Amino acid sequence: VAALRKFNEVEATDLDLEPAFGPDLFKWERELFAKYCADARFGFDTLPPDVARELEGVADVLTRARPMLVHRDFQSSNVLFRPDSTFAIIDFQGMRFGPAAYDLASLLYDPYVDGLGEKERVALAKLYPVQDLPFAAVQRLVQALGAFGRLASVGQKGFDKYIARGLGNLLAAADEADLDALGAFAEELIHRETIRETGFHSHHHHEDEDEDS
Repeated sequence: VAALRKFNEVEATDLDLEPAFGPDLFKWERELFAKYCADARFGFDTLPPDVARELEGVADVLTRARPMLVHRDFQSSNVLFRPDSTFAIIDFQGMRFGPAAYDLASLLYDPYVDGLGEKERVALAKLYPVQDLPFAAVQRLVQALGAFGRLASVGQKGFDKYIARGLGNLLAAADEADLDALGAFAEELIHRETIRETGFHSHHHHEDEDEDS
Protein backbone atom coordinates (compact mmCIF):
# COMPACT_ATOMS: atom_id res chain seq x y z
CA VAL A 1 0.00 0.00 0.00
CA ALA A 2 2.85 2.39 0.76
CA ALA A 3 4.33 1.65 -2.66
CA LEU A 4 0.97 2.40 -4.25
CA ARG A 5 0.95 5.79 -2.58
CA LYS A 6 4.33 6.61 -4.11
CA PHE A 7 3.10 5.43 -7.50
CA ASN A 8 -0.01 7.62 -7.39
CA GLU A 9 2.08 10.68 -6.53
CA VAL A 10 4.40 10.35 -9.55
CA GLU A 11 4.36 13.32 -11.89
CA ALA A 12 3.40 12.06 -15.33
CA THR A 13 2.83 15.14 -17.45
CA ASP A 14 5.09 13.89 -20.27
CA LEU A 15 3.63 10.41 -20.60
CA ASP A 16 1.27 9.33 -23.37
CA LEU A 17 -1.59 8.02 -21.22
CA GLU A 18 -5.07 6.65 -21.76
CA PRO A 19 -7.94 9.18 -21.44
CA ALA A 20 -8.48 10.23 -17.84
CA PHE A 21 -11.24 8.89 -15.66
CA GLY A 22 -14.41 10.92 -16.01
CA PRO A 23 -18.14 10.56 -16.59
CA ASP A 24 -17.74 8.69 -19.89
CA LEU A 25 -15.38 6.02 -18.54
CA PHE A 26 -17.40 5.56 -15.36
CA LYS A 27 -20.53 5.14 -17.51
CA TRP A 28 -18.75 2.57 -19.69
CA GLU A 29 -17.83 0.56 -16.61
CA ARG A 30 -21.44 0.66 -15.39
CA GLU A 31 -22.68 -0.49 -18.78
CA LEU A 32 -20.18 -3.37 -18.79
CA PHE A 33 -21.65 -4.51 -15.48
CA ALA A 34 -25.22 -4.08 -16.68
CA LYS A 35 -24.64 -6.02 -19.90
CA TYR A 36 -22.40 -8.90 -18.90
CA CYS A 37 -23.21 -9.35 -15.21
CA ALA A 38 -26.72 -8.13 -14.40
CA ASP A 39 -28.24 -9.08 -17.77
CA ALA A 40 -26.26 -11.87 -19.42
CA ARG A 41 -25.57 -13.77 -16.21
CA PHE A 42 -28.56 -12.96 -14.00
CA GLY A 43 -31.38 -11.97 -16.35
CA PHE A 44 -31.91 -8.29 -15.50
CA ASP A 45 -32.61 -6.56 -18.82
CA THR A 46 -31.83 -3.21 -17.22
CA LEU A 47 -30.49 -2.13 -13.86
CA PRO A 48 -33.23 -1.23 -11.36
CA PRO A 49 -33.72 2.55 -11.55
CA ASP A 50 -32.70 3.17 -7.93
CA VAL A 51 -29.52 1.11 -8.45
CA ALA A 52 -28.72 3.04 -11.64
CA ARG A 53 -29.18 6.34 -9.79
CA GLU A 54 -26.88 5.27 -6.98
CA LEU A 55 -24.17 4.19 -9.43
CA GLU A 56 -24.45 7.50 -11.24
CA GLY A 57 -23.99 9.19 -7.86
CA VAL A 58 -20.86 7.12 -7.24
CA ALA A 59 -19.43 8.38 -10.53
CA ASP A 60 -20.25 11.96 -9.54
CA VAL A 61 -18.36 11.56 -6.26
CA LEU A 62 -15.29 10.10 -7.97
CA THR A 63 -15.33 12.67 -10.76
CA ARG A 64 -14.89 15.40 -8.14
CA ALA A 65 -11.78 13.74 -6.66
CA ARG A 66 -8.37 15.31 -7.30
CA PRO A 67 -6.87 13.47 -10.31
CA MET A 68 -3.67 11.54 -9.70
CA LEU A 69 -1.75 8.98 -11.72
CA VAL A 70 -3.55 5.63 -11.40
CA HIS A 71 -2.56 2.19 -12.61
CA ARG A 72 -6.24 1.35 -13.30
CA ASP A 73 -5.76 -2.41 -12.72
CA PHE A 74 -3.90 -2.50 -9.41
CA GLN A 75 -5.04 -5.97 -8.37
CA SER A 76 -2.99 -8.60 -6.58
CA SER A 77 -2.10 -10.52 -9.75
CA ASN A 78 -0.32 -7.44 -11.11
CA VAL A 79 2.02 -7.11 -8.11
CA LEU A 80 4.84 -9.66 -8.43
CA PHE A 81 7.14 -10.42 -5.50
CA ARG A 82 10.75 -11.45 -6.06
CA PRO A 83 12.80 -13.86 -3.89
CA ASP A 84 14.76 -10.88 -2.48
CA SER A 85 11.50 -9.41 -1.09
CA THR A 86 11.36 -6.64 -3.67
CA PHE A 87 8.46 -6.49 -6.07
CA ALA A 88 7.43 -5.33 -9.52
CA ILE A 89 4.17 -3.89 -10.81
CA ILE A 90 3.03 -5.07 -14.26
CA ASP A 91 0.27 -4.34 -16.81
CA PHE A 92 0.54 -0.58 -17.10
CA GLN A 93 -1.41 -0.30 -20.36
CA GLY A 94 -4.46 1.24 -18.66
CA MET A 95 -2.53 3.94 -16.80
CA ARG A 96 -4.28 7.30 -16.69
CA PHE A 97 -5.26 10.13 -14.37
CA GLY A 98 -8.13 9.57 -11.98
CA PRO A 99 -9.06 9.14 -8.30
CA ALA A 100 -6.28 7.49 -6.28
CA ALA A 101 -8.94 5.64 -4.30
CA TYR A 102 -9.65 3.52 -7.41
CA ASP A 103 -6.24 1.87 -7.22
CA LEU A 104 -6.48 1.31 -3.47
CA ALA A 105 -9.94 -0.19 -3.91
CA SER A 106 -8.63 -2.47 -6.67
CA LEU A 107 -6.14 -3.91 -4.18
CA LEU A 108 -8.18 -4.02 -0.97
CA TYR A 109 -11.43 -5.31 -2.50
CA ASP A 110 -9.75 -7.67 -4.98
CA PRO A 111 -12.01 -10.65 -5.84
CA TYR A 112 -8.90 -12.73 -6.52
CA VAL A 113 -7.96 -12.58 -2.83
CA ASP A 114 -9.69 -14.87 -0.36
CA GLY A 115 -9.88 -14.03 3.32
CA LEU A 116 -9.21 -10.28 3.28
CA GLY A 117 -12.05 -9.04 5.47
CA GLU A 118 -13.19 -5.68 6.79
CA LYS A 119 -10.72 -5.65 9.70
CA GLU A 120 -7.75 -6.21 7.40
CA ARG A 121 -9.02 -3.69 4.83
CA VAL A 122 -9.42 -1.00 7.49
CA ALA A 123 -5.91 -1.59 8.81
CA LEU A 124 -4.34 -1.50 5.34
CA ALA A 125 -6.36 1.54 4.24
CA LYS A 126 -4.83 3.52 7.11
CA LEU A 127 -1.47 3.23 5.33
CA TYR A 128 -2.87 5.30 2.46
CA PRO A 129 -5.82 7.36 3.69
CA VAL A 130 -7.79 8.52 0.67
CA GLN A 131 -11.26 9.97 0.40
CA ASP A 132 -14.23 8.03 -0.93
CA LEU A 133 -12.69 4.56 -0.74
CA PRO A 134 -16.05 2.71 -0.49
CA PHE A 135 -17.34 4.59 -3.55
CA ALA A 136 -14.19 3.73 -5.48
CA ALA A 137 -14.61 0.11 -4.40
CA VAL A 138 -18.16 0.05 -5.75
CA GLN A 139 -17.00 1.47 -9.08
CA ARG A 140 -14.05 -0.90 -9.36
CA LEU A 141 -16.11 -3.96 -8.48
CA VAL A 142 -18.79 -3.00 -10.99
CA GLN A 143 -16.04 -2.93 -13.63
CA ALA A 144 -14.49 -6.19 -12.47
CA LEU A 145 -17.78 -8.07 -12.34
CA GLY A 146 -18.65 -6.86 -15.82
CA ALA A 147 -15.25 -8.02 -17.06
CA PHE A 148 -15.57 -11.42 -15.34
CA GLY A 149 -19.01 -11.91 -16.85
CA ARG A 150 -17.77 -10.97 -20.33
CA LEU A 151 -14.74 -13.25 -20.14
CA ALA A 152 -16.81 -16.17 -18.81
CA SER A 153 -19.37 -15.66 -21.61
CA VAL A 154 -16.71 -16.16 -24.29
CA GLY A 155 -15.44 -19.42 -22.84
CA GLN A 156 -12.94 -18.30 -20.19
CA LYS A 157 -14.77 -20.18 -17.44
CA GLY A 158 -11.95 -19.73 -14.96
CA PHE A 159 -13.41 -16.31 -14.15
CA ASP A 160 -16.67 -17.85 -12.92
CA LYS A 161 -15.11 -18.67 -9.57
CA TYR A 162 -14.40 -15.01 -8.79
CA ILE A 163 -17.92 -13.72 -9.37
CA ALA A 164 -19.38 -14.80 -6.02
CA ARG A 165 -16.47 -13.22 -4.12
CA GLY A 166 -16.74 -10.07 -6.23
CA LEU A 167 -20.44 -9.81 -5.42
CA GLY A 168 -19.71 -10.27 -1.73
CA ASN A 169 -17.16 -7.46 -1.89
CA LEU A 170 -19.64 -5.30 -3.78
CA LEU A 171 -22.19 -5.84 -1.02
CA ALA A 172 -19.62 -4.84 1.60
CA ALA A 173 -18.61 -1.71 -0.31
CA ALA A 174 -22.24 -0.72 -0.92
CA ASP A 175 -22.95 -1.03 2.80
CA GLU A 176 -19.88 1.05 3.66
CA ALA A 177 -21.00 3.74 1.18
CA ASP A 178 -24.62 3.66 2.47
CA LEU A 179 -25.95 2.66 -0.94
CA ASP A 180 -29.06 0.76 0.14
CA ALA A 181 -30.48 -0.03 -3.29
CA LEU A 182 -27.16 -1.34 -4.58
CA GLY A 183 -26.68 -3.39 -1.43
CA ALA A 184 -30.06 -5.04 -1.87
CA PHE A 185 -29.32 -5.68 -5.54
CA ALA A 186 -25.96 -7.24 -4.66
CA GLU A 187 -27.74 -9.53 -2.19
CA GLU A 188 -30.13 -10.63 -4.93
CA LEU A 189 -27.27 -11.32 -7.33
CA ILE A 190 -25.46 -13.31 -4.63
CA HIS A 191 -28.66 -15.33 -4.17
CA ARG A 192 -28.88 -16.03 -7.90
CA GLU A 193 -25.20 -16.90 -8.14
CA THR A 194 -25.65 -19.40 -5.31
CA ILE A 195 -28.47 -20.99 -7.30
CA ARG A 196 -26.21 -21.19 -10.35
CA GLU A 197 -23.50 -22.89 -8.32
CA THR A 198 -25.70 -25.32 -6.36
CA GLY A 199 -28.77 -25.80 -8.54
CA PHE A 200 -30.95 -25.19 -5.50
CA HIS A 201 -34.05 -23.09 -6.23
CA SER A 202 -35.48 -21.66 -3.06
CA HIS A 203 -39.02 -20.37 -2.60
CA HIS A 204 -37.57 -16.86 -2.32
CA HIS A 205 -36.06 -17.20 -5.78
CA HIS A 206 -39.36 -18.21 -7.37
CA GLU A 207 -41.01 -15.11 -5.90
CA ASP A 208 -38.26 -12.92 -7.33
CA GLU A 209 -38.63 -14.53 -10.74
CA ASP A 210 -42.34 -13.73 -10.72
CA GLU A 211 -41.63 -10.12 -9.84
CA ASP A 212 -39.06 -9.81 -12.61
CA SER A 213 -41.25 -11.34 -15.31
